[in-house]
Amino acid sequence: MKTSLMSFALALVLSVATFAMDNIDDTKKTSSATITTTNRAAVYNLVYTSAKAGLVTVSIKNQDGLVVMQEEIESDKKGFIRPYNFTAMPAGSYTLVVKDAAGKSELSLTYAHTVLSPVRKAEIKSLESNKYQLRLIGSSAESIEVTIYNQFDLPVYTETLTQKGSFIRTYDLSKMKSAKNRFEVKANGKLINQIEL
Repeated sequence: MKTSLMSFALALVLSVATFAMDNIDDTKKTSSATITTTNRAAVYNLVYTSAKAGLVTVSIKNQDGLVVMQEEIESDKKGFIRPYNFTAMPAGSYTLVVKDAAGKSELSLTYAHTVLSPVRKAEIKSLESNKYQLRLIGSSAESIEVTIYNQFDLPVYTETLTQKGSFIRTYDLSKMKSAKNRFEVKANGKLINQIEL
């Protein structure tokens, strides 16, 4: 009974453990491969470590098992980190197959399209004397459109900005006779912020 319990426990441990490289003789394992995410959307890093220099073949298969990309990399003794950009790929499950002289590793990842906002943050705040400040942080938009509406919801001022990055603009509405105004900010034609003044 003890032997069968030990065998079951060992089989369970082996079934949940992920060995980096399959090999006939575990004592000869000299390399490992893992996939990590990055702070860039749709970019994953293949981290390959090895005690020996040699040729490494990396293949990416889609969920139908078709090879969508393959390359050979000459690795040094330390290994390498290789980024793979999935931006042009359809969302789905992918398998990275890493082969070297020691064996083969199959790494799974699921890629889902993420739509990043062209502006990380857009703030509009009131200053003194009927002045307002627009603060855009991390803008990568092709165009920022600022429209100010009067109390009748008619546009009284429109400006298109093509400046990228982070910036601040101040708007002076002291000469406007409207009792109530509304700011609207669009990035690439999509509304990202609005505020009633």
